[in-house]
Amino acid sequence: MEGDGKVRREGRIGELDLLFNDYYERHIFQTAMRLQRPTHTILLGDIFSSEFISLEEFERRVERSRFVYGKVRKDSLWVWKTLT
Repeated sequence: MEGDGKVRREGRIGELDLLFNDYYERHIFQTAMRLQRPTHTILLGDIFSSEFISLEEFERRVERSRFVYGKVRKDSLWVWKTLT
């Protein structure tokens, strides 16, 4: 999940690209949930690319993921970042 870096590099085009990507990923996720009706859903991998970003950027990405995975109860989407 890209964020501020892409917007800084590409400006308005980067913002639109992120918006399109979020809506597309949301569509795919919701379609899979509707068709498969899983009892559990687990997201694996470093979807936030959080190693070298600020806490503020990380929190923006978490909010975007809550939009994308909106069918998941808000209190059941657990995301954390280890602060070093």
